[in-house]
Amino acid sequence: MRSALKLLIGLLAVSAVMPQARPQLGPGDRFIPFALRSIDGGVVTVEVREGALTAVRRDEAGKVAEIIRPDLMLLDFWASWCPACRRAAPEVQKLHERFFLARFEGRMDELEKEGGVLVIGVGLDRGGADAIRPFARENNLTYILLADPAKEREGLVTDPMKLAMVYEVRVIPTIFLIDPEGIVRLVHVGFEPDMAEKLSEEIESMMPKGEPSLLPPAGKGFGGIWGSIKLGAEIGPPR
Repeated sequence: MRSALKLLIGLLAVSAVMPQARPQLGPGDRFIPFALRSIDGGVVTVEVREGALTAVRRDEAGKVAEIIRPDLMLLDFWASWCPACRRAAPEVQKLHERFFLARFEGRMDELEKEGGVLVIGVGLDRGGADAIRPFARENNLTYILLADPAKEREGLVTDPMKLAMVYEVRVIPTIFLIDPEGIVRLVHVGFEPDMAEKLSEEIESMMPKGEPSLLPPAGKGFGGIWGSIKLGAEIGPPR
């Protein structure tokens, strides 16, 4: 039995680096809307409303705390038990600081925000928020981190693992860049030491004209839409 399980895991690992094993959602596909519970106990819903990608963040009491209509959304599937994800998370934080915090500096208390790059991490830990919260605290992660199921709602995926399944994520971390109409523009699989710089240039090229980031240009070009898998973990039984 153990040998068979090891063989299955091995096959999954091999399939993860083969071209045909790319996620189901690729450039040109429409994203799948969702509602998940964040590590602070609130619920974040992301869907297209009136033709615009919209994220609504509610607090634990259900009160609307923030409405964001971004220029782009960066959706990162990850887990705190995954070594590559643990290395990638600080890089994702850099993107959050550059393309969201810098844009809304001094205005973070505003209820409604237009533009920028909304960064969301979808945690796939079995322990949910309890497993992710210590890592987020230790690494000063301030972007939205979703980790637990929300109440079921028609037309929305409300469970983190189910969301990974419908996106057909096989390797983590996997990052999707999604435009304001809800169309996937880029998918990046795995971790690279300079991934923040490479993704920054891709994001810059997708931002509306006249709305560059507030920091100097970063790095050189990104090596293809799918990139090469440097470090990553195959999806298996949740830890």
